[in-house]
Amino acid sequence: MQDPYRHKIIIDPVHGDIGLSELETKLIDTPTFQRLRKLKQLGFASMVYPNASYSRFAHSLGVLHVTNRVIDAFRRNNQLQNEKDVEKLRIASLLHDIGHYPYSHLMEYIDWDRYISMYLAKKNSAKEGTNQSVNPYPEHTKAGRLILTKRKDIKEILKEKGIEPAEIAALIEGKHSELPPLLHRSLDVDRIDYLVRDSLNTGVPYGRIDIDYILNNLDITENQDIVLNSKARISAEHLLVSRYFMFNAVYFHKTVFGFEEVVRRIILHLLKEGKIYSSGKEIEQMISEDSHKFLDFHDGYLDKFIDEYGAKDDDHLLTILCKAIKLRRPPRMIHEVVDLLPQGGRPSTEYVLFRSCMKKELDDIAEKSKIRSELLIWRETPDVGFEAMSPYVGISKVQDTQEEEIKQLIRVKDSSGKPINLVEDEKSIIHYLPLTLKVIRLYAVGVDKKKEEEIKVEVKGRL
Repeated sequence: MQDPYRHKIIIDPVHGDIGLSELETKLIDTPTFQRLRKLKQLGFASMVYPNASYSRFAHSLGVLHVTNRVIDAFRRNNQLQNEKDVEKLRIASLLHDIGHYPYSHLMEYIDWDRYISMYLAKKNSAKEGTNQSVNPYPEHTKAGRLILTKRKDIKEILKEKGIEPAEIAALIEGKHSELPPLLHRSLDVDRIDYLVRDSLNTGVPYGRIDIDYILNNLDITENQDIVLNSKARISAEHLLVSRYFMFNAVYFHKTVFGFEEVVRRIILHLLKEGKIYSSGKEIEQMISEDSHKFLDFHDGYLDKFIDEYGAKDDDHLLTILCKAIKLRRPPRMIHEVVDLLPQGGRPSTEYVLFRSCMKKELDDIAEKSKIRSELLIWRETPDVGFEAMSPYVGISKVQDTQEEEIKQLIRVKDSSGKPINLVEDEKSIIHYLPLTLKVIRLYAVGVDKKKEEEIKVEVKGRL
């Protein structure tokens, strides 16, 4: 009997052969899925790592392959015998990133509070007492649900096969009540693929986890909880530590993060000038109306503005910012504070002082340095931890509101075969690393070396 998941074979540099079913092939061939070819997985990381330009399309296929191997582990334990359930899990993994924005997470992390304070307030300054409010872009998982339930090319293919699009969306969101959540965990199919794929494409070795050993040592409890055999504990530790190092080396690399923050400022200016979708409602409407607008909402959507304004010869702020991207003129890092804190711990005095200085004195620093304040850009990176929770918060006694975080933790079998959270295992290094990385940085855009040194002196003099 022919394997239904070998209808078509795709060759992948990470996993080798990736088998597809006829249904999956049809989904991949839709215009909505093909859009993922035009979304860079790593945003502007290719500005530093030249080969880091691969797409969400490739990653989605990789996650499908990893999911299939996890399903094999379920079947070894006489679970997931229903072929329809297997089909749903595979489709959810294939479509898990279908709702991403141009340059992936970059547009999702727009500082909407800054948009209000810097632009809307100025725009409506003549309207005394006007309440400023915005409707932020929805998270990509919410956008994904709209795509699955509203856009005909995906929705109709699923319905023809008796699959409810909303059920696939629930699997992607980790909200399905019956099938195991293979996404949104410390050990999930998404993370397993992107760590290795990002490592391969950047040339940075830190993400090269032992996929085979992890997947070959998966076990499934009676309530469909995924655990690792005790001998694979080191591989699980390696995965968590690898993720931490990849954030340091790639995702939050000072130049990569600087370029991406410049683009976020470009987006704010484009919002101000009404050049791009100005609210989450507009995004949701654009997705739902099933037009070509969404298909054109990819990296090229932002690139056209960057090329247009970057080609101008004036001193408009948007021109300066776009030239920094178009001509690869990296923003210069003026000052940085890095804290590695116990989970839940308070930032250092240095960190607090620097953040306070950025909030209250940035305009004055710019004036003293004789540059436009908008050319000084500061931002905190999202916090990064080894695990979702610390063992020292009393995991066994946490409130119900933290149950979702507990479910995300990696679980391994102890010497007696009982599943235990890795972070609570005193034989694991992760037990002793309940840490959170916090980083805050100040950049200058479009300034020469001499002016950069002047700004550094001015900032240090205030700390």
